[in-house]
Amino acid sequence: MIQQLHSAKSMLRLLKYLAGVLLLIGGNVFSQGAPGQSGGLSVLSGKEAPFSTMYGAFERMYFAEGAATDTTRGEFYFLGEDQIYVRIHYPLNQILAIDGNETTVYYPDARRAFRLISENPAAMPIIPGLISAIRYENGMSDIGFELTNQAVNGDTIVTTWHHPEAREVGSYELGEVEDRLAYSLFENAESSIFTRTDFKDYTDIQHISFPTIIRSLLQTSQGLSREHIKLDKLDINLSVPQEIVGFEVPSSIRVERRRW
Repeated sequence: MIQQLHSAKSMLRLLKYLAGVLLLIGGNVFSQGAPGQSGGLSVLSGKEAPFSTMYGAFERMYFAEGAATDTTRGEFYFLGEDQIYVRIHYPLNQILAIDGNETTVYYPDARRAFRLISENPAAMPIIPGLISAIRYENGMSDIGFELTNQAVNGDTIVTTWHHPEAREVGSYELGEVEDRLAYSLFENAESSIFTRTDFKDYTDIQHISFPTIIRSLLQTSQGLSREHIKLDKLDINLSVPQEIVGFEVPSSIRVERRRW
């Protein structure tokens, strides 16, 4: 049985950042109605990315109990570390640009723009989830989590992780299939919060495997919500157009600045 399992060192390849919820559900980060509205931002940064730049098209569907399905389509450019440019094509024309602790939200048709300033670098959409699926060499042990159980379930290697100083927080379960992260699961100690993220339909780009479908589920006392992200046209280490690298809101548009 032990021979069928990965070594402890191999298990620690599972991404350390999974100690935070990979894709926090709870709102539409892309088509937020106004600054200050809570959004489904991820908790990771792009500093761990094993690529310098990235382009992709996406469709995001958000489902919440008692609410209509929220669908967003667009494209994004990851510019490195704490920078990303997102262009929304549907349901409205919108640009979201994150640069460190500044987030610019621009509505060309409405001729309105906002600059949100936070104390810490703003969390990015999409990119952290991709990093979580490919950076196996960084173990959860790096942030203090310990491997407490490991088993084989069919073709899936399942590991369970706890933090020795915060067991009351809950546990993480990670599933790996053929050296690819298949899912992450978190449940708190009171079983009042349950979240699961599945990574599917991997594609190889420049010797790196990326999931093209990321599905997340969140169950809390407030109800059930789901997020489905489908990615297409992925490319990495590409030259980014200068108008995106140096994006600025047109000088004729007044930018409203707000603390976030």
